[in-house]
Amino acid sequence: MDTFVLFSGIYLFAMPPFVSRVVAFLFAATTTWFGNRIFTFSDHTTSDKLIQWQRFLLVAGFSALPNIGVFQLSLLILPRSPVSYFLALICGTAMGMLSNYYLCIRFVFPVRQQSDTPSANSAT
Repeated sequence: MDTFVLFSGIYLFAMPPFVSRVVAFLFAATTTWFGNRIFTFSDHTTSDKLIQWQRFLLVAGFSALPNIGVFQLSLLILPRSPVSYFLALICGTAMGMLSNYYLCIRFVFPVRQQSDTPSANSAT
Protein backbone atom coordinates (compact mmCIF):
# COMPACT_ATOMS: atom_id res chain seq x y z
CA MET A 1 0.00 0.00 0.00
CA ASP A 2 2.78 2.40 1.00
CA THR A 3 4.71 1.89 -2.24
CA PHE A 4 1.59 2.10 -4.41
CA VAL A 5 0.52 5.40 -2.87
CA LEU A 6 4.07 6.81 -3.06
CA PHE A 7 4.52 5.98 -6.75
CA SER A 8 0.95 7.04 -7.60
CA GLY A 9 1.59 10.42 -6.04
CA ILE A 10 4.88 10.89 -7.87
CA TYR A 11 4.00 9.50 -11.30
CA LEU A 12 0.22 9.81 -11.62
CA PHE A 13 -0.39 13.04 -9.72
CA ALA A 14 3.01 14.74 -10.25
CA MET A 15 3.43 15.35 -6.53
CA PRO A 16 6.87 16.16 -5.17
CA PRO A 17 8.44 13.02 -3.63
CA PHE A 18 8.27 14.47 -0.11
CA VAL A 19 4.55 15.31 -0.36
CA SER A 20 3.80 11.93 -1.90
CA ARG A 21 5.74 10.25 0.92
CA VAL A 22 3.70 12.05 3.59
CA VAL A 23 0.43 11.03 1.94
CA ALA A 24 1.65 7.43 1.62
CA PHE A 25 2.68 7.45 5.26
CA LEU A 26 -0.81 8.51 6.38
CA PHE A 27 -2.39 5.67 4.39
CA ALA A 28 0.14 3.22 5.83
CA ALA A 29 -0.46 4.44 9.39
CA THR A 30 -4.18 3.79 9.09
CA THR A 31 -3.63 0.27 7.80
CA THR A 32 -0.97 -0.43 10.42
CA TRP A 33 -3.22 0.50 13.34
CA PHE A 34 -5.85 -2.01 12.22
CA GLY A 35 -3.25 -4.71 11.66
CA ASN A 36 -1.55 -4.10 15.00
CA ARG A 37 -4.84 -4.13 16.87
CA ILE A 38 -6.03 -7.35 15.23
CA PHE A 39 -2.81 -9.37 14.85
CA THR A 40 0.38 -8.09 16.48
CA PHE A 41 -1.01 -6.82 19.79
CA SER A 42 -4.37 -8.63 19.93
CA ASP A 43 -3.69 -9.84 23.48
CA HIS A 44 -2.83 -6.29 24.62
CA THR A 45 -5.93 -4.46 23.41
CA THR A 46 -7.67 -3.32 26.57
CA SER A 47 -8.10 0.41 26.07
CA ASP A 48 -10.89 2.29 24.36
CA LYS A 49 -10.50 2.18 20.55
CA LEU A 50 -10.71 5.96 20.13
CA ILE A 51 -8.06 6.59 22.79
CA GLN A 52 -5.92 3.84 21.33
CA TRP A 53 -6.28 5.33 17.81
CA GLN A 54 -5.28 8.77 19.10
CA ARG A 55 -2.23 7.33 20.84
CA PHE A 56 -1.34 5.45 17.70
CA LEU A 57 -1.53 8.60 15.58
CA LEU A 58 0.77 10.35 18.05
CA VAL A 59 3.22 7.43 17.93
CA ALA A 60 2.96 7.30 14.13
CA GLY A 61 3.70 11.02 14.04
CA PHE A 62 6.87 10.53 16.07
CA SER A 63 7.80 7.51 13.96
CA ALA A 64 7.25 9.55 10.80
CA LEU A 65 10.27 11.67 11.68
CA PRO A 66 12.89 8.91 11.27
CA ASN A 67 10.85 7.35 8.46
CA ILE A 68 10.59 10.44 6.29
CA GLY A 69 13.96 11.80 7.41
CA VAL A 70 15.80 8.68 6.27
CA PHE A 71 13.72 8.67 3.06
CA GLN A 72 14.81 12.24 2.28
CA LEU A 73 18.43 11.58 3.25
CA SER A 74 18.49 8.51 1.01
CA LEU A 75 17.18 10.56 -1.91
CA LEU A 76 20.01 13.06 -1.39
CA ILE A 77 22.58 10.27 -1.52
CA LEU A 78 21.12 8.09 -4.31
CA PRO A 79 20.86 9.13 -7.98
CA ARG A 80 17.29 9.97 -9.08
CA SER A 81 15.54 6.99 -10.61
CA PRO A 82 12.50 4.83 -9.86
CA VAL A 83 14.85 2.38 -8.13
CA SER A 84 16.23 5.10 -5.85
CA TYR A 85 12.69 6.03 -4.72
CA PHE A 86 12.08 2.39 -3.89
CA LEU A 87 15.38 2.01 -2.00
CA ALA A 88 14.74 5.24 -0.09
CA LEU A 89 11.27 3.97 0.79
CA ILE A 90 12.71 0.71 2.14
CA CYS A 91 15.31 2.52 4.27
CA GLY A 92 12.79 5.02 5.65
CA THR A 93 10.17 2.39 6.32
CA ALA A 94 12.67 0.22 8.21
CA MET A 95 13.61 3.08 10.54
CA GLY A 96 10.00 4.07 11.05
CA MET A 97 8.99 0.47 11.70
CA LEU A 98 11.54 0.07 14.48
CA SER A 99 10.48 3.33 16.09
CA ASN A 100 6.78 2.54 15.73
CA TYR A 101 7.08 -0.96 17.21
CA TYR A 102 8.97 0.26 20.27
CA LEU A 103 6.57 3.17 20.89
CA CYS A 104 3.50 0.96 20.36
CA ILE A 105 4.71 -1.51 22.98
CA ARG A 106 5.28 1.34 25.45
CA PHE A 107 2.30 3.64 24.85
CA VAL A 108 -0.40 2.21 22.57
CA PHE A 109 -0.61 -1.51 23.30
CA PRO A 110 1.03 -1.92 26.71
CA VAL A 111 1.25 -5.40 28.18
CA ARG A 112 -1.48 -6.12 30.68
CA GLN A 113 -0.16 -6.19 34.23
CA GLN A 114 -1.02 -9.11 36.46
CA SER A 115 -3.18 -8.17 39.42
CA ASP A 116 -1.46 -7.59 42.74
CA THR A 117 -3.52 -10.30 44.43
CA PRO A 118 -1.41 -12.28 46.92
CA SER A 119 -0.94 -15.92 46.07
CA ALA A 120 -2.43 -18.68 48.21
CA ASN A 121 1.06 -19.70 49.36
CA SER A 122 2.18 -16.29 50.64
CA ALA A 123 2.21 -15.62 54.35
CA THR A 124 0.10 -12.79 55.70
